[in-house]
Amino acid sequence: MKIRSVRPSFQSIPLKKPYTIATDSFDRVDLAFLEIELENGVIGHGSGSPAPEVVGETAEMTFANLSSAADELLTGRDILNHQEIIRDINKRFGHLPGTMAAIDIALHDAVTRCQGIRVVDMYGLPSGPLPTSVTIGIMD
Repeated sequence: MKIRSVRPSFQSIPLKKPYTIATDSFDRVDLAFLEIELENGVIGHGSGSPAPEVVGETAEMTFANLSSAADELLTGRDILNHQEIIRDINKRFGHLPGTMAAIDIALHDAVTRCQGIRVVDMYGLPSGPLPTSVTIGIMD
C-alpha cells in the first residue's frame, strides 16, 4: 500500500494548568504534526514536540523540516516497507529527534491501521514493569 500524500501542520496548544521547572514556566506546548494518507484512504498521525534546550530542535524547526522534505521522502513509498523508510529518513534527520518522532509515529500509525492491528500487536507486550519518567514542577 503506497503513501498517497503527507500533510504537516503546527499548533501551539495552551495547557490547562501552567507548570514551572528550574527557571522556566510553561503555559503552552508547541507541536508539529504529520498526517500520512495511504492510497486506500487510511490516515496515520504523528507528532513531534522537541525541547530546544535538550535536543537543539524546536517544534517550528520540526514543522519546517516536515514541510520541506516529507512529501519528497515519503510520497509514493510502500508503507509496508516502513522500517526501510525510517532508515532512509534517519540518514537525513537522525540528528533531529522531533522530526524523526513525527515521521516515525505517523508511519507506525499508518501501517498498523492499514493492517487492522495495534502498534503493540506489531511489537508485542513487554514483560515486567515499564520504565517511566516524571517531571515534578516547582510549587509552593
